[in-house]
Parts: sequence; C-alpha cells; structure tokens
Amino acid sequence: MNYIGSKGALAPFILSSATLFAGTLHDKTVCDLFGGTGSVAEAFGLTCKALIANDVEPYSALWLHQRLCGVQTDEALLEQMRQASCEGIVCEHFSPLGEAKRGYFTPQNARKIDGARAVIVHHEKHLARAKLQALLASLLDGADRVANTTSVYGSFLKHTKFTATQALSLRALPATRLTNATVHNREGLALLEEVEGDILYLDPPYNHRQYGLNYHVLNAIARNEARDIKGKSGFGNYYRSRWCQKRGVEEELRATLKTAKFRYILMSYNDEGLLGTARIREIFEEFGRYDCVSQAHPRLRTSKKSPKKETIETLHLLEKES
Repeated sequence: MNYIGSKGALAPFILSSATLFAGTLHDKTVCDLFGGTGSVAEAFGLTCKALIANDVEPYSALWLHQRLCGVQTDEALLEQMRQASCEGIVCEHFSPLGEAKRGYFTPQNARKIDGARAVIVHHEKHLARAKLQALLASLLDGADRVANTTSVYGSFLKHTKFTATQALSLRALPATRLTNATVHNREGLALLEEVEGDILYLDPPYNHRQYGLNYHVLNAIARNEARDIKGKSGFGNYYRSRWCQKRGVEEELRATLKTAKFRYILMSYNDEGLLGTARIREIFEEFGRYDCVSQAHPRLRTSKKSPKKETIETLHLLEKES
C-alpha cells in the first residue's frame, strides 16, 4: 500500500536504536501506538516478547491485523469477490457514476469494489472476525492499487493514470500470525490508559495533514459507509488528531508521555514537523532521561515531478523516571 510516513526503510535503524537504549528486546513488551501499515510493528514483533499494535484509522487497523496476526484468506470467497459487480457507495460517491462525478476509480472498478464489498457483507454473520478482516484487507489492497490518485486521497487526478485503468485484482495477503501480537483500533490516549509494558514506540503525524482525510476513501470502503460526503473531493466526517494541530500538538505529546505506563519511550519525528527538535527535547526532559539519534530518510514522492529530497528523521528517546 502507498502510505505517507512509512518507516519500512527505517525499521532496522529504529530497532537497533531501541536495543542500544533499552537493552535486549527478547524479554520486553512493546507497543506501537501509530501502527500505520505495520513495518515497524512487525519488526518489533519478530523480536520482542509481546507486541501491542494500534491505529485509530479503520483501514490501517485492518491492514495491521492481517499483517501481524491475520489468518489465511478464504480463496473461495475471494473468488466470489472477484466475480461480483454492483453499484454501492463507491459508485455513488467516488466514481464518475455518481452525481458529483468524482474520479477516484473508473466506473468498472467502482462496480467491482462495491460488488466485492457486498460479498463480504453477505457473509459477515457467518464468518469469524479474522476471516472477514482478511477479505477486507485484500479488498483495500486491490482498491488502492487501482486508485486514480497520487498515493493519497486528498483529491483525484484530472486525467486517469495508467494504473487506474487496469482491472481490479484481488489477491490473498500473507498471514504472518505473530502469536505474541494483539491489534487495536483505538484512540491513542484511551488505549494507553489500559495497557502497559517496557517500550512505547510513537510515530505520530508530523504536520497538519490528517490521515483520516488523506485516506477517507479507504475508510469508507472499510466501514461500508460514506458519512456526510460533500465537496469536490468527497470528504466526509473523519478523525481529527491533535498531533496535526499547531495549538494542540504540545499538549498531546505531554499527555501521551504522562499517561504511558512504559519505562522507555521512542518517538520518530522529522525536521518538517510542527514541533522542533529543541522543543521536543524540553518536553521529554520533563519526564526523565533524554537522548536522540538521527538519520536521513527519503521523502515519499507522489509523482515523477516531485523533487527528490531527504528529510532528517530523529528518534527521540526517553527513559521515564519512576
């Protein structure tokens, strides 16, 4: 899945830094509070004693569950999804078939996505939750590969790009089955009230761009519900994180550090964020011993015309006082 802020390439750097700061991971419980597509969570999970993974966005929580502890996809039902076609919320709100004529998907792919989603709805009362999640993850994967966007869903392209003209294809996703992992779809602070462990890893949004807005189409498919859709881009109601608000981010960071019942806290943040490194250090030092390490990291290029540019990714490290 195309995903802004993915730390797949940085996972070795993050794990080695965590080990140097907190010691061996084999006996530790780790929580990844902003799991995204699960690159860092999976890397921790393959090493640590227990893993808690979370993301507040429904599409991401589904992806996380399949990547970390998902089951084998039911091939017979997946084939039913491949053959199905009908008109539903994707046709109505995110394709040229709808009144607003939004171009996130071609008419053919919109019908196929709606048809596949209808198959899942038909079977949801008779299948275990994990099997339903596996089917949904496959649908999100397939839809994302034929979306007519520049990797995020803040808008659709005026002209249909080549990959968006290809027919929707659905594939079974790998089932990692980490027996030490649990996955949640919760607001971060609320989950921190209920869990505890050794290492808390934070990879929050850095700027004003809300993930619920950038991936609102995938959330609509995941929920099978389009909420208060309006405007040219079809935005509906979405979760607004205080990490994306200049006036709220410091308070949210401080509340997170205070609430966390973890000895070690690691936070990824780059040099284009709302908070500067010096200010982050000041806040971290309110709660214990601070350190940091940095590494250059390429930005996500949303098109061939995007400038090639690196950002500096800093891993802020805190050992909380007792």
